Amino acid sequence: EYKMENNKILERINAENNSSREKMQQENNRSWEKLAGIGFVVFAIVVTGLIIISGNKRDRR
Repeated sequence: EYKMENNKILERINAENNSSREKMQQENNRSWEKLAGIGFVVFAIVVTGLIIISGNKRDRR
């Protein structure tokens, strides 16, 4: 009986550890998605700015 109780407690601890690990991974994935989104927005702004600048240079000539 004592061993059975210990096993149940260990199983519960393992389950809690696994769920917290999964939560951490999900949060990491979300932060990576946010970073990718921000990076894409910055990249789009830079490209747009370069196109506008090159367009202005052509108009001056």
